[in-house]
Parts: sequence; C-alpha cells; structure tokens
Amino acid sequence: MPASKKGKKPQRLDRRGAFNGVLWVLRTGSPWNAMPTRFPFHDTCRLCFWAWADSGVLERAVDTLAIPAAHELRALIGQRIAARRRHERDRFNRLHSCDGKLVWYLRCLMEAGGVGRDRVSGD
Repeated sequence: MPASKKGKKPQRLDRRGAFNGVLWVLRTGSPWNAMPTRFPFHDTCRLCFWAWADSGVLERAVDTLAIPAAHELRALIGQRIAARRRHERDRFNRLHSCDGKLVWYLRCLMEAGGVGRDRVSGD
C-alpha cells in the first residue's frame, strides 16, 4: 500500500488490517458494517477500498501478492465498482427527474395563479 507523502504527518491507519478487511468483505460478500471487530472500523475499510480501487492500487496488490483465486477477486472488485457506478447514475437520474417535476409543478402553479407577486407580498 502506498506510504504517506513526504512532509505530511504519518498516517495512523493500519493499512494491512484495512486490506485484510477489504479482502474479507470481497470474499464473504457481506456488507461493510458486518465486518468483525478484528479489522479496522468498517467505514475506514470501505473508504480505503474505494480509494485503492479508483487508483488501481487494489488490483496491483492482488497481482503482487499472488493471492489464491486472484481472478475471482478482480471480478468481485469489478462488480463492486459497477454497482457503485449504477448507484451514482440512478441517484443522478432521480435528482434530475425530481428537478423536472418541480419545474413542471411550479409552472402549473404560476399558470393557475397559485404563485405570483400578490401571493408573495401577502395581499
């Protein structure tokens, strides 16, 4: 795992423990919050997973360590990344559909006289 950058405080993160926690989640398919307490906090491991997956460190670590069934781990990493992208895309689409509905609703109110200067001023 990458070391801390020069000139910065050394990190207190147990990278090996976080890596083992990530491997545990990938192998078991369990949610992050179901991790045993022998690993670092589940949010820490989850954030490390995404940082390492986005930067390519996780795949290089799997290749370097010659982990048994490395091809399966790479597939699991790819599945997690694809699920995250689907979730982000769906969230983006929901946000824009809500915005469109809001604009439509406000136009209807304005056309019906429900929103206007006289209503805002309290007259």
